[in-house]
Amino acid sequence: MASSIICEDYIMKLNVRTSLLLCAIAATLSGVAGLASAAPTLFTATATVQNAITINQVTALNFGTVFATTTVLGAVGADATYSNKLTLSSAGVVTATTGAAAGPQVLSLGGAVAGSYSAPGLPSNATVRVLFTNASCLYDTPAAALAANKVALVHSSADPTIGFFCVDVFTSNRAGLFTVGGYALGVGVSTLTFDLGATLVTQAPITAITRTFATGTYTGTVGMEITFP
Repeated sequence: MASSIICEDYIMKLNVRTSLLLCAIAATLSGVAGLASAAPTLFTATATVQNAITINQVTALNFGTVFATTTVLGAVGADATYSNKLTLSSAGVVTATTGAAAGPQVLSLGGAVAGSYSAPGLPSNATVRVLFTNASCLYDTPAAALAANKVALVHSSADPTIGFFCVDVFTSNRAGLFTVGGYALGVGVSTLTFDLGATLVTQAPITAITRTFATGTYTGTVGMEITFP
C-alpha cells in the first residue's frame, strides 16, 4: 500500500516513464525485505556416554622370587598380625615383617618389581580414585579366600593342601589415589599413570594347622576400577 501511494505521488509530479521506473525499484526493495524473514537454520546437538574406563597394565606387579617353607601355626580367631609379610613399595623396595605367631620368615631373593598402570581418556583436570580388593589371609584354603573376594596367589598346581599367599595393603606413588578424596590429575591432564606396590601375606589358617609352600609360581588377579569421588 505504501509503495502505491509513493508511485501515485510521483506520477503527479514526474513524467510517466520515470514514475514507472521508481515504482519498479520500490517493488523490488519490498520483495527483498520479505526474504529476510526466512526460517532459521537447524543444527544437530549430540552427547556420547562413556562409563567404562580402561586401565592398561604397563608392568605387572611382581614380588619376585621368595623363600617360604611353611605357614605359621594357625589358630581359631587369629588376626592378620599372625601372617609373615613382604612389603613391596611403589618404588620397588622390599621389606620383611615377622608375624605375631612363631613361624618361618618369608624372605625376598630378588626380582621384585612394582606394578605400573595407565588409564587414558579421562576428563581433563578430573579427580579420580582407584578401588580394589584388600586381603588378609586368614583362610584354610584358597577357595575360601577367593569366595570372600580376597586376592589370593595360588600355586600353579591348584593343590588346596599347599600354602598360598594373599595380596594386601596396596600403595601408590600418587598421593590420595586410594582415599575418598581421590587424586587430582592436574590442568590439561587426561591420562592417569601410577605405580603400585602391595604386601605379600603368607597364609595363616584359622584352624590349628600348617601348610607347606611348594616350589613354583603362585599367581592371582587384582581387580581395579576407577571412580570419580
